[in-house]
Amino acid sequence: DRDVAFFFEDSDGDFWMGGLDGMYHYNRATDTFKKRMGTSSFQMAESKPGILWVATGNGLAQINKQAEKTTLFLPSENDPSSLIHDHLNCVITDMEGNLWIGTNRGISILNPVQNLTHHYRHLPELTNSLGSNHVSDIREDKNGNIWIATRGGGLNRFDTESETFKIFNKNEEDETAISSDQVSALHTDKEGF
Repeated sequence: DRDVAFFFEDSDGDFWMGGLDGMYHYNRATDTFKKRMGTSSFQMAESKPGILWVATGNGLAQINKQAEKTTLFLPSENDPSSLIHDHLNCVITDMEGNLWIGTNRGISILNPVQNLTHHYRHLPELTNSLGSNHVSDIREDKNGNIWIATRGGGLNRFDTESETFKIFNKNEEDETAISSDQVSALHTDKEGF
């Protein structure tokens, strides 16, 4: 398959690539790629050296490089602290060490130290809830603001104090508004925004 979703270099300088047909690890010595997972892989984050997290089409994979072990986390209807959905689009680690996981059904936030999970969904009756449940990307800026790209719900900024979302939507009458409510990807610039 020729569809590549991400390139990632970890803190050891190892290079990873993921896409619809799985995730690959690049061996610099042999100049070859080796398939490490056969599951669609869309984004990777590193919570601490040697601990990698992969957003896949079938759950959240944790790779412990030192132990050479991969653990898969899946949603469970009987466990409210599990993931909100199994199809994950993105994963980041914030400055506090929390994992933010974007899915097609909202956001799961995992605190690996306290083993706590919070979920956020679009609630039509609340104007300050997540703009759409289809979360395509998440980024944190240098001030600790969490920015969420959604499909159909515009660009969202999460307020960590009030645990609410400010939504930036398309508005034909406002030339300073974003041009579409379909936001696919975010990028932090060299200034940290």
